[in-house]
Amino acid sequence: MEQDFIEILKTIIKEQGKEAIFDSAKCKPLLADYTKGEFKKESRILLQALDAKVQKAVNTSQEIDICRKQQIRLLHEDYAMIEETAADIVDTLIHVLKGVPFPKRETAASAVKELSSFLPPSAPEVKTPPEKHMPPKPNIEEQSKVEKKTVTPLMDTGKLFSNVSTPELYLKFSFLERMFNHERIPDSLYKEILEYKKMFEADMIPIDVYEEFLVQCIRSYS
Repeated sequence: MEQDFIEILKTIIKEQGKEAIFDSAKCKPLLADYTKGEFKKESRILLQALDAKVQKAVNTSQEIDICRKQQIRLLHEDYAMIEETAADIVDTLIHVLKGVPFPKRETAASAVKELSSFLPPSAPEVKTPPEKHMPPKPNIEEQSKVEKKTVTPLMDTGKLFSNVSTPELYLKFSFLERMFNHERIPDSLYKEILEYKKMFEADMIPIDVYEEFLVQCIRSYS
C-alpha cells in the first residue's frame, strides 16, 4: 500500500476518529475529500475491506496474529481478493488502528531472484574449433530445441522451463500478481491471466500451454 495513502488514513483517524473508517458509506466521501481524487485503486480496496468488516475485527481483536490470518482468508476466499492484496490492506488497517508495525515485505527484486532460482542456469558459451579429421560437433542447444518441439510443439520457449511442476507454475503466477500490484502490467492482461488460470484448474488447457502463456507475460513485462 502506498505510504502517502497510509498517511492519509492516519490523518482521517486523527481528525475524524476511528469511527470514520468503521462505516464504508461514511468513509467513502472522506476518502474522496482527503485524497483529492487520487489513490483510486487503494481507496477501492480499502472500501471492499470495510464492507467485509475487517476494521471492526481488527479493532476488537486481542490476538492480532490470528485475526490477521482470518481476515486475509476472508477477503481472499469470500471476496475474491488476491491474497497479497488482502494481506496488504489487512496489515494497513492493523497498522493505522492498532499501531502495529508492518511485517517485513518481499521486494520486487527478491521476487525476481526467487523466480530465477527455479530457472536452469545458462551454460557459458565455449567456442572450440572443430578438429580437421573430425566432423563438427553438433549444436546441442539447437538439437534440444528440436527435441522439445517434437514433444511439446506449443512451447517455443520451453527450453527454459523443463520438468514443469505445479509449484513452479504457482511461483510464476505469484510473480505476475506482484507485478500487477505494483502496476507493472495492465488490468486487461491480468484478467486474461486469471482466465488462463481458471481454464488450467478446470483441465480445459494442458499444463504446457498454461506455462508458456505465463512465461510470455513475464518476458514481456519484466
